[in-house]
Amino acid sequence: MLRSEYEQSKKEKPTGWDGLNSFFEHLDLGRASFINLNWDTVVEESISNRHGRIDFDYGCGARHADFPQTGTKVAVDNESAGTAVSLIKVHGSANWLYCDCCREVFWFAPDRTLEIAQQIFKPEEWNDKGIQPDVFRIQCSCAYCDNVPLGTRLATFTYLKALDSPMFRRSWATAEELLRGANRWIFIGYSLPAADYEFRYLLKRIQLSRKEKPEILILTKGRSWESMYYNYQKFFGLVVKKNNFFADGFNDRAILRLCPYGIKD
Repeated sequence: MLRSEYEQSKKEKPTGWDGLNSFFEHLDLGRASFINLNWDTVVEESISNRHGRIDFDYGCGARHADFPQTGTKVAVDNESAGTAVSLIKVHGSANWLYCDCCREVFWFAPDRTLEIAQQIFKPEEWNDKGIQPDVFRIQCSCAYCDNVPLGTRLATFTYLKALDSPMFRRSWATAEELLRGANRWIFIGYSLPAADYEFRYLLKRIQLSRKEKPEILILTKGRSWESMYYNYQKFFGLVVKKNNFFADGFNDRAILRLCPYGIKD
């Protein structure tokens, strides 16, 4: 579903698509760190398409891997691309596979998410769709364990999230480290939903514990921008200012203000 929506957007190029591309094209990768609460791979693909091969540091010890040419064990890629971008995904990612035995996490190229889906769906689930499972089912196993099939872990967007997996603990610890060290927090398309109370608590706890408070910038788009602005101001205080709030998406004003900063300064 995520892949279908992304490919459709690439074809139709909705309002703001060019601005999004401009943002990633001019992003200073040496200063940029991301914390992503979604499962999709839009950030990875947008960066890779404009900056070439990039290694992503997901902050949870995930290893870059590829699907096997022969056999079932995934192949771990130990060759570094030279450029690494911190991208913390505190709810999991559509391009990850996880071993329940050794608890290793493997990340794959962001455009391989359909193959991830082929790995995690069971044969009877393909049969429900009228599809022959032997055509689509991929049986990949852990690179380090004997015959242990890989699965995935995703925290759903509900009040009760399954965040007890080791990779989530490491991801959240890395996210806290990045937030403590950043001079600016830039929120892009995030509404501070009540269901994310764990993340809201993390943000507020770090903000209150810092002697030098981070500058907060918000970029959003939609008719309810005023309520979102006051929601941010109620949560973070008067540090949220209207000159740091961009309600029209990735327009020229927002790009001009955001790009010199990167994400982590």
